[in-house]
Amino acid sequence: MNINSKTWLNIRGAIATAITVTSTFAMTSTATAARLKVTVENVAPTNGFFFSPLWVG
Repeated sequence: MNINSKTWLNIRGAIATAITVTSTFAMTSTATAARLKVTVENVAPTNGFFFSPLWVG
């Protein structure tokens, strides 16, 4: 069997793809959903101005 450098690149690519797909499925199977409640309060003074629509912090 004659294996040249191009064949080795194909084998490496196949192995890398298999590892990537396997690790992706492993990561997604451990993910869980979470509920998140966000409250936005406008603390700008009356007739004031703001530079951004949302302040965080």
